[in-house]
Amino acid sequence: MGYKTSMILVKDPIVPIEDEQLLKKIGLPDFSFSCETTFEECMYPGDKSINIGYYNNCIVISDDFQLNIALELSNNPSQLCEYERILTELYPESEILTVACHSAVNYHLYSLVKNGIKLRYKKVSNDQPRIEYGERIDEEEKVYAYSKMIDGETMFRNPYHEDEVYDNTEDQMMEEFAFGVAKRHLGVKISADEDEIFMYDTLFKKYIGNAITERRPIKKAREINTVSAKQSWFSRHVKNTTNISGRWKGFYTRGNGYSDVHIGKSAPFELDLYDKDGVITGTCVDEIVRAVAGNHCAITGSFSGGLISFKKIYKYHLALKRNGVLVQKETTATDGVDYAGNIKKQFFGGKLYFIGEWRINQFYDDGSGRIYKKVLEGTWRMTKL
Repeated sequence: MGYKTSMILVKDPIVPIEDEQLLKKIGLPDFSFSCETTFEECMYPGDKSINIGYYNNCIVISDDFQLNIALELSNNPSQLCEYERILTELYPESEILTVACHSAVNYHLYSLVKNGIKLRYKKVSNDQPRIEYGERIDEEEKVYAYSKMIDGETMFRNPYHEDEVYDNTEDQMMEEFAFGVAKRHLGVKISADEDEIFMYDTLFKKYIGNAITERRPIKKAREINTVSAKQSWFSRHVKNTTNISGRWKGFYTRGNGYSDVHIGKSAPFELDLYDKDGVITGTCVDEIVRAVAGNHCAITGSFSGGLISFKKIYKYHLALKRNGVLVQKETTATDGVDYAGNIKKQFFGGKLYFIGEWRINQFYDDGSGRIYKKVLEGTWRMTKL
């Protein structure tokens, strides 16, 4: 999977500052609230927005490469750029960590500041020599432990393989360095299984500059029955050689069709799948199954060429009330939940996972005998155990 992101992390901020005030102090006074989002959506928003969230007692600012450009262009990596200077004044006891990466050019950068002092700076790209300042931090050393000098160049082996093949250059270790260093503050590593709550369940607020007249619309989940899941690079090469039988653990996230209080909220599930020549059967356990005694959920579908399509059929369908309680309603029915997605593979860990979209066609009686249809949809992800 390719990554492109730029973020500023403030660890253990003692002084509470409202988002709008914080934006003004770092030189962005004309930004105003646009909508709520998740880090998955705003890690590279591409709309010149500033997105702010809170995780692991840490302020997370996803800046769309607008602030960190000062670090990129700096001629003196030992000096603080303007936003680093301001943040370290606002939060004198906190570490200020900037992390950026771009997989298209194997670029990664990070800068660590505390008490007005630059502790560490490093920038690596596939077409430029490494630029660095300060002593290596612990999170870097964990990656450098898999390296050795070969013909005057630092080469790395795969941290997840036991072989001694050193065939990766430092820029090719982008994810390990960038997201390993970010874990210093986040407590979880982006691109690993442990990132799910941070990526998909943590609320971020999007702020757009008032000078930007054309705002990027919030993406809606595609209709599963009319739009096929897009194949990833790995999916296109899977063909029918992968059997997905076994236990899978994941979560689904609610989207269009739900009330505002439920949009963006996620719930876990576990699937036991049996794959017979691409024909899928199995069972699911989730909050709906657990909510009613005797309820169960059957899975039927197909898997071919890296694309999966299946339906979840419950014995008892439940409706979600605004207060978050699942209830059984005689006036509400559904023909099941349709899931579609594509298979992917972690580059280093090698684990298989699916991401995709789901949809429910919900039918209900308004009491007068007339039947109405309501569409609920969202996204999902699951990893093989």
